[in-house]
Amino acid sequence: MVYETQNPEKTFPKGIIFASVIIAVGYSLGIFLVGMFTNWSQVLSAKTVHMGNVGYVVMNNLGYQLGTAFGVDQAAALSMGAWMARFVGLSMVLALSEAFFTLAYAPLKQIIEGTPKQLWPGKMSEVEDGMPRNAMWIQCIVVIAMILLVSFGGRCGCKIL
Repeated sequence: MVYETQNPEKTFPKGIIFASVIIAVGYSLGIFLVGMFTNWSQVLSAKTVHMGNVGYVVMNNLGYQLGTAFGVDQAAALSMGAWMARFVGLSMVLALSEAFFTLAYAPLKQIIEGTPKQLWPGKMSEVEDGMPRNAMWIQCIVVIAMILLVSFGGRCGCKIL
């Protein structure tokens, strides 16, 4: 797809640099704005806050702080915080689900379509309706097997800090 653009030798690197700058500025601005409404020593110092739930804790705090800024009572502010955290959780589930399916499908399709058919055994390289169906079924079976092995394979012995 890169070579379908006009002057890809110049356009593609400029696009990558522009996107990188936008992402860096966005992250920096987001961290700064979170610091404006979060009391780091009170909100994030609890032992129950870790890398897995810090986003929910911060968004819960944002909802609570918005509630107190609007002058609602403490129960309503706590409810606003809980709903803010739920909204973030729902949006993350939807975004990560979409990303999972995109990342699972797109690279496989590009690999199958970008290599010689003789490289793939049997019907694996067949493309039906724009999709490598047989390769996707094989990938599905492998992923399900890996999930089952991890889920029912016993203790992993790892701890999240």
